[in-house]
Amino acid sequence: MAELEEQIGERIRRSREALGLTQRQLADLVGSSPPNINYYEKGSRSAPLSMLIKLASVLGVSTDFLLLGTGPQMFVDDQLSEMLRDFSALKPRDREIVTQIIKFMKEQAKE
Repeated sequence: MAELEEQIGERIRRSREALGLTQRQLADLVGSSPPNINYYEKGSRSAPLSMLIKLASVLGVSTDFLLLGTGPQMFVDDQLSEMLRDFSALKPRDREIVTQIIKFMKEQAKE
């Protein structure tokens, strides 16, 4: 089991680094703490399924990739990757404002 957790952790770490995110930034984006991200990446603690889903979404990878190493490794293009880094650098309140703007625009697009 520890070997699988280490493999999952390695895929989380590689995906995070490919986006240029720090452990703190990733933790903020998924609602966790930097120590937890560190534990997941080292494979010393298993991430709950709900956290794996959040990590996959934020990192732009599939859960299949995180869990099994199969499927598309990255869904994020360079522009989206840069936007994610910019977003993660914002203060929490500013992130909330950007999130609300995106939700508003998404609703407007449905009409």
